[in-house]
Amino acid sequence: MYWLLSLAGALLVGCVLALLLAQVFGRGERLPDVSSGPQRAAHLASIMESPITADRISGIRFSVALRGYRMAEVDAYLRRVSARLAELEATTGVNSPNAAADAEPNNARGLVPENKE
Repeated sequence: MYWLLSLAGALLVGCVLALLLAQVFGRGERLPDVSSGPQRAAHLASIMESPITADRISGIRFSVALRGYRMAEVDAYLRRVSARLAELEATTGVNSPNAAADAEPNNARGLVPENKE
């Protein structure tokens, strides 16, 4: 019986400590809610109207929903990226990842050209 009371006491102390730490430190920095209002409109505008560049793609942020990112935002952005890449492929004539690598000169890929003397 003593072990059972000790275990229950330890669990109670652990739960109280966890709640106290959660209240003091929280889950990190709270971000403004962008699920509605002018923040949502500005957020969607930044996703949909900013130029598609490699830096922008690596820095894109989607608002978080209950179970991950908002699928509508991700799907809309991926449609934009897909359309832009299709446009670039059409203008350059490159339609596969390997074709772009093969079209580059060796020194552009960091390879040292051979000495042909």
